Amino acid sequence: MTTTSLPPEGRGISPNLSACRESQCNNHGNCVTPPGGGTALLCNCDLGYKGDSCGETVNGALGLPLTLSVLAVLIGLAILAFVLAKYQQRKRKQIYPLMYSLHGI
Repeated sequence: MTTTSLPPEGRGISPNLSACRESQCNNHGNCVTPPGGGTALLCNCDLGYKGDSCGETVNGALGLPLTLSVLAVLIGLAILAFVLAKYQQRKRKQIYPLMYSLHGI
């Protein structure tokens, strides 16, 4: 839970309103009152978010490397599928003439 400077409930923002979640916690957390009371509300961030207003992602630095890794795996699988298809096609071309010669066609 992180603290952010929000007006107290009496000044117009209630921790129960969706407006507090949207405007103060970036739609990634809930506004809660501090355990000891006080004039500031806390943002209780959703899983995967952090910061005073839940604006930072926990794994934000992993986005690009993860995307590139997935893309590399997909390209590798496509190349492997192409190579296997060519291998099977070449293998069929070798078998068909043999079958025709055995049956006298």
